Amino acid sequence: FLSLAGVKTFDEISGREGGQVELAIREYERILQGCHKVGAKLVIALFPMLDRPLSEPENDNAAHVYGRLREWAKANGVAIIEMRPELAKHPLEEIRIDECCHLSPAGHRAAAEILAGELAEAGVLPAGCGRSGEREHTRP
Repeated sequence: FLSLAGVKTFDEISGREGGQVELAIREYERILQGCHKVGAKLVIALFPMLDRPLSEPENDNAAHVYGRLREWAKANGVAIIEMRPELAKHPLEEIRIDECCHLSPAGHRAAAEILAGELAEAGVLPAGCGRSGEREHTRP
């Protein structure tokens, strides 16, 4: 899990632009190698910061970090799930508990449904797992 709240575009230790972003990319590369070893598929879900209406563009830090992650994912054949458009269908005050990145219980339910649908479409989850109203499976 990579939190945008903790990633700065300027790395104060190295004095370089984007240092922490590149550290995160290296970690994703390590995770991707592990996925290849066991035959798993890496899927990255990009959750928006919740500091502004989701109809507005990402803040500069999010745009930079997510832009770099999108570039890396495309170059490495990694699927990206863009959570912003689907979460934007819900009232912001109902899905967040603060103006950072923390979802409310309703936000977690919405995110789970979005992820289940997207992962089913990507072939990561079994058929029948999807958005609410589309689920065909039942618990024993």
